[in-house]
Amino acid sequence: MEDLTVGIGTAGTPAAVDLTELVRGFDATSTGLPLEAVPEFVNSKKDHLGPASGVDPQKLSSSGWGVLFAADEKPEVIKALRPLLDWRKAQAGPLYREYVGEKGYKGQTKEEFLGDAGGFGPVDPSLNGIPYYLLFVGSPEQIPYKFQYLVDVQYAVGRIHFDTPTEYRLYAENVVAAEKNNLVLARKAVFYGTANENDSATASSRKGLIEPLAEYVGQEAVETKWDVACPEAERLTKAAMVELMSDTPALVMVATHGAEFPLADKENQKQFNGSLLSQDHRFDKDTLRIESFLTANDLPETARLHGSIFLLFACFGGGTPMFEDFVEKGGTRKQIANEAFLAALPKRLLTGGALAVIAHVERAWTTSFETKAGKNQLQTFRDTLRQLLLGFPVGFAMEGFNITWAELTASLASEIFNDGENPNKPADSPRLRSLWEAMHDTRNFCVIGDPAVRLLVGDEDKVSGPVEIERSAMSEETVTAPEQVPEPVEVEPKAFETTVLNISGREQTGTQSNPTGQTEVSVKGGLGSALENMVAAIGSTMEAVVNGLTTVDVQTYVSDNVTDVVLKDDVFVGGKLRAWTHLAMNGKTVNLVPEKDGKLDEALWGLHMASVDKAVANRSEMIKMTATAASSLLSAIKVK
Repeated sequence: MEDLTVGIGTAGTPAAVDLTELVRGFDATSTGLPLEAVPEFVNSKKDHLGPASGVDPQKLSSSGWGVLFAADEKPEVIKALRPLLDWRKAQAGPLYREYVGEKGYKGQTKEEFLGDAGGFGPVDPSLNGIPYYLLFVGSPEQIPYKFQYLVDVQYAVGRIHFDTPTEYRLYAENVVAAEKNNLVLARKAVFYGTANENDSATASSRKGLIEPLAEYVGQEAVETKWDVACPEAERLTKAAMVELMSDTPALVMVATHGAEFPLADKENQKQFNGSLLSQDHRFDKDTLRIESFLTANDLPETARLHGSIFLLFACFGGGTPMFEDFVEKGGTRKQIANEAFLAALPKRLLTGGALAVIAHVERAWTTSFETKAGKNQLQTFRDTLRQLLLGFPVGFAMEGFNITWAELTASLASEIFNDGENPNKPADSPRLRSLWEAMHDTRNFCVIGDPAVRLLVGDEDKVSGPVEIERSAMSEETVTAPEQVPEPVEVEPKAFETTVLNISGREQTGTQSNPTGQTEVSVKGGLGSALENMVAAIGSTMEAVVNGLTTVDVQTYVSDNVTDVVLKDDVFVGGKLRAWTHLAMNGKTVNLVPEKDGKLDEALWGLHMASVDKAVANRSEMIKMTATAASSLLSAIKVK
């Protein structure tokens, strides 16, 4: 597509009067203190974030766990999450809380939600009753990003929001299966960073963020040795990124551009915002198309992500707010989406087996890892990674970001404060703009998923295979409230305008006859010819599909290092082909059999033949589905 807007974000700040109300998320008068005492008050709190002394973040029985639903959340969503809720209740005991219905979120401020527990200070659930780990369930329209940011300063907050109850149930069952069945992954991490041609932003994040963090994890982070891969930027094609997501290691970090669609393109915004740019695109040479991005749609159904945790450094990689956080100098705050939403890619990662995704809402800047002078400041990222590697829950591992945000807001408060010696600074002063930019850049890193999950890794001799996941009927099909089927209504045909978006991103408009609301569609005139052509085209397509199913071709590759292998033209470049089966419709079969020490490699051959059996079964099912679809379509259409 031609009109994608991709970027790392530009510096900005609101008017000076607004800054005083947005420092650390509260207005000055809400503290109950005189204005001149606010900077000192904020400074006094920056070292008291997270759990109080004596509260163990490793044990939910000490730190507590709670779930916050929107007050109007659908009962089927709550029911879908029940496996996870019951599991956490057993772990947290008396410190488990459900905020649902009247106790759910219905527009409260942070202080109103916490009630008598107070809005500031260290978290001790045994005293104030509020668990340290809090899972927010709902879209950022139901539970706003601003509320999440504020609560997350002291508490460990994560969020999930899916489109169907089935997806909620899939995530719940994935987490419970991984923890309850003692999943153990190898200590493997991969750091992906593009450095696209003619683009200084990705070159900076590659050199200043990805490479030094990969070196830190591989050599310095913890005493236990981790197997760390950091492939060269040239190898980070979209095919390679899809392959990584198909069989991912325990820890994955990606730094690149995130896609951004304009306000007018609502559907593409929700589907593609935050998609990750691959190395395939060359700035100033290529047209920027969605085909160069890793999107949620690109993850195969067979992707093995179980037990993994992701950290995505990309614009809109975590989500998109309704209004931008960063404004151009001298400009006004613009609306960038019809409603706030989570990015599609993290949601797909979670339903595919990932435990959590750390990602950025809105535009991501270099200020989170680089000073204005260009010097690296990686302590926040290093602290988060170290905590993850040591086995701490992901919500607690994010405390470094919360402390940095609190420190930046304290500095911003001091800059805004007029102490009688320094006059008020204009909103666009370099110092204010710099602090505002850095504060929001740090604040907007969020946990998507349960904040109490952690990396489940161990020594090679303890690594387990895929764990058994007990799937329920709810996780097999989408559960919805009973539909109210309306009575057929006669509708007068009238002209209507349709919009078709083609691959280039240009719009084509035309006028057609609006059909009636009947189940069986009856069309006349020129539209009938169009439908006939459509039916013929569908028939040709289905014929091609069936022809493509006349053979089964299964190839099995092996590799010592999956990250060194790239899928190109349906061939794994860098992998070694060990077995091959070609099965024709007439029954003719050709096998390439693997040998080991002059004998049949029975283990590999067994794995290969299992794939062959599955492919044959899939072919039969696809032929049936194609025939059924053709029959249903043709019976529903009657051309007069």
